[in-house]
Amino acid sequence: MAGSESDVVTRLEEAILSLIRWVAVSDVFGPDSCQWISGQFSFRKARTVARWVVMMKQIIMLIQMKTHATIRELFYSSIRTYSTQVVTNRILAKVTQFLGVPRETLHVFSPSKTLVRGPFLLTEISYSADVEVDCNNVFETRGHQLSSFGVSRITCYAKPNFILVVEKETAFQHLLAANFIHCLYPCVIMTARGFPDLASRKLIHLMNCHLNGRTRLFCLCDYDPHGLAIAMTFAFGGEQNKQKYYTEDCAIPQMEPLLLPEPKEAVSKGIIREEDTKSMTPLDLHLLQTLHNRLKHLEQQFPSQLHASWRKSLESMLHNRVKYELDAFSDLPEVVGSIISVTVSLP
Repeated sequence: MAGSESDVVTRLEEAILSLIRWVAVSDVFGPDSCQWISGQFSFRKARTVARWVVMMKQIIMLIQMKTHATIRELFYSSIRTYSTQVVTNRILAKVTQFLGVPRETLHVFSPSKTLVRGPFLLTEISYSADVEVDCNNVFETRGHQLSSFGVSRITCYAKPNFILVVEKETAFQHLLAANFIHCLYPCVIMTARGFPDLASRKLIHLMNCHLNGRTRLFCLCDYDPHGLAIAMTFAFGGEQNKQKYYTEDCAIPQMEPLLLPEPKEAVSKGIIREEDTKSMTPLDLHLLQTLHNRLKHLEQQFPSQLHASWRKSLESMLHNRVKYELDAFSDLPEVVGSIISVTVSLP
């Protein structure tokens, strides 16, 4: 085992021993014991201890046997102990916080929804041996689904002009069907099929590092607060997730939302119809204000790094208070291709 994995196993074994001693010998946790359970013994705490012990035992076995598992597999392997998937997720999150390591270090992964297409090779982690995959394979014209166990290496055999992250799978498939990649070749497009998962964010971060941060990264989302929130999560992560799981920093301040036409302009140019636009609800406006506050914080956190398109997108929505979806576009590939060609100065 690698040194870090050996340290993790040692800490897990020590934690299990402390828990067993607490249950068997003393009613109260001593000052030298783990701090996440304290006080008098009770049935509720006994159940919590049992879940912690089972979880840590599962992780030790995964590391020692050099295998991997999804969070779903952890739950199904001990349903009577965990009772629900939510409990399993919560215990795993606390274990990552306790150890101060991401769940990938514990050989635990969440199922991936990510589809990707472009001129590069991925070395994906698998149960047995790592597998190299060509993401421009002629047999995966609808995109390659990323492995749940993550990626260890990436190799681009044609430097992309840009990377486009698409919010919706329908829009992603529409672009592929229109031969979008070959029209603007070389480029990379991907989707997490809605709200981004950790696998998609890590892949974008890995690609950005591989390309030395010199390739433009765009996020194509609906013209509404929820779309902009998804774009922010792709670029900076979710605020709640940081409090839940221990994760490595995958922030990509260079990423920018693709600036879509304002509703009136889109209608006047025939890009969408008048009936495709809707007024924002009070919930939309509240989310927009939340994003505005978060943007202020991000501008302080990443001074001179954030692209101006974040503020432009936000101010455009605040001004118009009208929304529309990508599915409303009369010719999505043509509009997106034109915007990117002008933005990146493609021939």
